[in-house]
Amino acid sequence: MVQLAKFVRFCLGLQAWLILAAPVLAMALLLRAFDYPVHLPGGASVERQMLRLGFDSLLGLVSGVAWWALRRGWPSARYWALAASALSLPFGKISIVTGLLGLYAFWRPEVVKAVSTKVDPNAAPKHLAGDGTHKFIEGAIPILALIWYICASIWWSNWGEKHGLPIHGTNHWLNFWLALYTAIFFHELGHLLAGLGSEMTLRQFQYGPLGGRIKGGKWRFNFVPAGLLGGGAVGMVPRHLKNVRGRMVMLILGGPVASLVVGSIATLMTLSAPGSPWHDAWRFFALLGTFCLSDFVVNLTPLRPESQYSDGAQIYQLMSNGPWADRHLAIAMVGSSLVTPLRPRDFDRNVLERAADSMRHGKEGLILRILLAMHCFDSGKAEEGLTAMRQAMTQDPQAAEALTPDTIAEIVFYEAAIGGDAVRAREWWQRVEGKGKTEKDLDYWKGRSALLCVEGRHDEARAALRHADEFARTRPAVGAYDFDRWCLDVVRQKLAGDDLTRLHQATAPAQETSVPA
Repeated sequence: MVQLAKFVRFCLGLQAWLILAAPVLAMALLLRAFDYPVHLPGGASVERQMLRLGFDSLLGLVSGVAWWALRRGWPSARYWALAASALSLPFGKISIVTGLLGLYAFWRPEVVKAVSTKVDPNAAPKHLAGDGTHKFIEGAIPILALIWYICASIWWSNWGEKHGLPIHGTNHWLNFWLALYTAIFFHELGHLLAGLGSEMTLRQFQYGPLGGRIKGGKWRFNFVPAGLLGGGAVGMVPRHLKNVRGRMVMLILGGPVASLVVGSIATLMTLSAPGSPWHDAWRFFALLGTFCLSDFVVNLTPLRPESQYSDGAQIYQLMSNGPWADRHLAIAMVGSSLVTPLRPRDFDRNVLERAADSMRHGKEGLILRILLAMHCFDSGKAEEGLTAMRQAMTQDPQAAEALTPDTIAEIVFYEAAIGGDAVRAREWWQRVEGKGKTEKDLDYWKGRSALLCVEGRHDEARAALRHADEFARTRPAVGAYDFDRWCLDVVRQKLAGDDLTRLHQATAPAQETSVPA
């Protein structure tokens, strides 16, 4: 239900942009009223279009307030959401669905509370120093993109009418969604091909509502309703770390370049449509060119619309060769450990420390310090690892609430098996259980076996360890899972009464390596 409510919240936010179309459409209506040859969608009268414009603006305003209220956790968020859902019902076929789903989801106060995101005054700011983004640019780009789409639609309609091309038809929305998904497909295909050419391996993808990722050595697929309105992503990891920074730039640049190429071809096909075999499909190519060329500009602009940076922002960060580049290199090292023998002890500690020091707040900063702790643990420096990890937890306690159950189970293992602190480990384990339904895989049983061991419940710890071993045996022979198997050996040695130092001596760490830029 919460996911459904988030999907409807997204739809309300999308509807809110209708109000931004009012000045452009009003200008078109004014020109049409003075007999200027401007084509209006649907061929309706000026009076009817003006009436529709007023209703659109009201719906956009209420939907925008509802979206903002839900995002910020206003006490009145439920009433705004219900009002926006009710107004959506007479708007059109797609909005009828949004309205019905909204009335169903937001009628329950607990659902509204679950999707509300209250602003924490102590939280890290959205725009961080050196990330290349700016709030004014970020606010202007969506408005400009919408104006570009409206102006392009009006221009193409007039152009098509002038050249005798079919203007109206029942397949308008079919063309719209087909063009949108085609633009997304080629953008993500550009990332994929550039990544493969840069010696990277595909680990995750999202195409509209369909997604997949490799977990535990196997592909797992999912369906995300919010993706029905578009969107995509490709996650790839480097097969080696030579010139990794330049290769990551090539991977990221592949998407915008593909959008530019496809958009240019689609525009040329539209202009050559009169008298061609694709005469009837000209509207699809016009929309595809509009979407792709807009995508090229928007994606190369440094933005952070949600938690993910745009392609332009990531390229800027990588090319800056500063703390943000270190952050990307740290992520590359971790990703590489999933497809190479690289273990946490082989990570470049200087890169991890610089990246962690530059990002002291938020979930990402917390994870960077956990990675630094993993490096220390795998290198036989338990005290340094525990210090780094515990400092991260006290530095931004709010960020710890956003960690996944798998990451929290890792913390349980370190506190129990490395730190020997049963109280801290149990407190963290309660957070794992508090997350609700948790997948009981390798990380879960690894953390639980260490917890039971430090609590002296050895028989239960051995049973949990057997579950963990079953998962570990199915994992590929790569650095990340070799480290997991080493962690299980730590628990095994503790159950046997052996000292942790002996295990480190038996698996002497490799010499620390540096990551070539």
